[in-house]
Amino acid sequence: MLQKVEIGLINNTISTIKNNPTSAAVASLKRTLRERWREVVEELHAARAPNIFLMTADEDISNAHVQQICDHYRIHLVVWEHLKKNKFSSNPLVLSYSNWASERIPILESFWSSQRPSNRGN
Repeated sequence: MLQKVEIGLINNTISTIKNNPTSAAVASLKRTLRERWREVVEELHAARAPNIFLMTADEDISNAHVQQICDHYRIHLVVWEHLKKNKFSSNPLVLSYSNWASERIPILESFWSSQRPSNRGN
């Protein structure tokens, strides 16, 4: 059963989420993590999607934020390249925007494209 959750960005069809939830991706965008981040994380976690991304432009991310978001809730945190490299390089659940766009999304797109109905015979 799908729960009602406020989501910032989702690139799946409802049938994809129902038929193959492991290929679903959900993302929420927050300018800073000071803006209701705990509520957002809990809402995202409640969606039970395996590929959840919390994206932020915040430069002031603490290790406590990362521990809560990534380690406790198992949500990917997407941050600027320099933050990933200089502060969170050892945490695989913290991604840079370029890593998210160039590596994670293509993997998920391969699932999505394989599930699209073909137009053969049309």
